[in-house]
Amino acid sequence: WNPTGALSIQGGRYHNRRGSLDFGRGLSPTVAARLNAVYENSDSYREYFNLRRYGVSPAVTLFAGGRTSFRAGYEHFSDHRTTDRGVPSFRGRPLPTDPSTFFGDPVVSFGDVTVNAVTTVLEHRGPAGLTLRNNTRLADYRKFYQNVFPGPVNAGGDQVTLTGYNSRLDRRNLFNQTDLTLSLRTGPVQHQLLAGAELGHQLSDAFRNTAYFNNAATSVAVPVASPIASTPVTFRQSSSDADAHTTASAGSGYLQDQIRLTPLVLAVARVRYD
Repeated sequence: WNPTGALSIQGGRYHNRRGSLDFGRGLSPTVAARLNAVYENSDSYREYFNLRRYGVSPAVTLFAGGRTSFRAGYEHFSDHRTTDRGVPSFRGRPLPTDPSTFFGDPVVSFGDVTVNAVTTVLEHRGPAGLTLRNNTRLADYRKFYQNVFPGPVNAGGDQVTLTGYNSRLDRRNLFNQTDLTLSLRTGPVQHQLLAGAELGHQLSDAFRNTAYFNNAATSVAVPVASPIASTPVTFRQSSSDADAHTTASAGSGYLQDQIRLTPLVLAVARVRYD
């Protein structure tokens, strides 16, 4: 409920540009809200590289009586950048070249990540130091990665082989964690007891394609002096490329006792089953 306000603007070499915002207010005695946001558009000392990303994350907290609170937050994040694997190797060391030199095909080399996530926390403080907290997170991750990149330089030091692929991964997570904590004292010893359970479910889809140059060969050699690929490239599945659907479920329960033996000494005893 304390007012929060911050605006940050950053600039630097290689067209580095970044801004962020943090703004929060108590809207009433029972409602507070906060907004975080960021945007960046930057180049690099590396040729052809560019990064564009932004994120926005609003959150709200509600008090339902003096002992119960509810917090909810949403995050949207997007990241788009040139995929750059750097300088190839030559005789077991990085190739002596201008550090800015790009090897591969910058037109088709890029990565995208998009995240959408919702988090909620319900907390109730009971009598005698008893607290119940439930935390739920639902998230959707979408990642695409495509790259034409160099292998090692040939023995003569004048040719480098390029290969490539792309890969898509879509993942959806749902996790719920419930904790019950209790503070109590046995004689001179203070205890912080914790009991809890966690449930999770995850779905993943992965798909990969191989790069074919002139729609035929999986590699192409280019001069080290001019390492940008100009050969047309297409992406399609080979027999070894992934096409996978994965489902994972998890459940666990746990107990813990944090014991304050002296003002400077704590002991923790824990058991957990997954």
